[in-house]
Amino acid sequence: MSILYSLVDWYVPRHQASHNRHRRNTHTSRAVRNNWSPQIPPYIPVSLLTSVDINELDILVAIGKLKSNLSAGPDGLPPLLFKRVKLLIALPLTLAFRQLLSVSYVPEDWKSAIVTPVHKKGATTSLSNYRPISITFVACKLPAVDL
Repeated sequence: MSILYSLVDWYVPRHQASHNRHRRNTHTSRAVRNNWSPQIPPYIPVSLLTSVDINELDILVAIGKLKSNLSAGPDGLPPLLFKRVKLLIALPLTLAFRQLLSVSYVPEDWKSAIVTPVHKKGATTSLSNYRPISITFVACKLPAVDL
């Protein structure tokens, strides 16, 4: 809550001049009363993905953590396939993920999913007794497993 008060105390004195005299007298902030304003550091833009590094070992570990019994994604490729050919596809996937991260791009197909209702409990005739699951591409899950 103190951060909120600090922001209000910093903002209000700077923008009070545009208000009428009555508002200025009735809406005085603590900063005006105490003659204090916080020091706000300068904004320095930082890319959040500059420290992300995907290597072949990360992909191999991520493939190893996939559940073999899960269904295939919209592309028809099941996790078991990835597990069986992991030594062949680890390097190409690593290079592809690095390239996608370097240009900040997510393929359009990876943004879609097949949503399937799964029965939780109770009557099967009531929609509130179902929960949605999203079946997504297996490959798009790999960079997120260990990051």
